[in-house]
Amino acid sequence: MHEPDPPRSVILLAEDEAIIALELADSLERDGFVVAGPFTTCAAAEAWLKVNEPTGAILDNTLRDGPCVKLAGDLKARGIPFVVYSGHDRTTDLSAVFKDVPWIVKPAPIETLFGALHSALA
Repeated sequence: MHEPDPPRSVILLAEDEAIIALELADSLERDGFVVAGPFTTCAAAEAWLKVNEPTGAILDNTLRDGPCVKLAGDLKARGIPFVVYSGHDRTTDLSAVFKDVPWIVKPAPIETLFGALHSALA
């Protein structure tokens, strides 16, 4: 008898740069994840998060509708690990919600980002 495949981890992807978003989504899927998104606005990601529960998240700290402080706070409050993948270094956003969160500056090798994601999920 064939055992059903275990459920795959769902990663919320919040990224507003199309090429980066598509590359990340494809890479996440090849790595065995299910991708929610990519979301280009904080509002769209927050709407999805209201009725869904991801395993983890990768988010740019600023999307088309502004900083993702509320989204990051919602993830943190729910105990959902996340990694920030941003074109800016950490000093550009001193919000307490990003404290102790892995912060990878673009461009970075996908292995660096995924290493941080896997560590956050562990």
